[in-house]
Amino acid sequence: MNETMTKSNLLDISGAAGALGVSPRMVRRLVEQRRIRVFKVGKHVRIAQSDINEFLQSNVREVREL
Repeated sequence: MNETMTKSNLLDISGAAGALGVSPRMVRRLVEQRRIRVFKVGKHVRIAQSDINEFLQSNVREVREL
């Protein structure tokens, strides 16, 4: 990641859940499964907004016509 990390683009679990539109429990599950990259700051987990965007892009599924 080439961008400089600032406090404003690092989200906690609740912030990441809001950005993804899922529950905090689901974000914890994604972190545990190592499906989304995190930063550990002491005992706290932080997720970069760019990593959330990358996760969303990598999980796009094309819609099939019926």
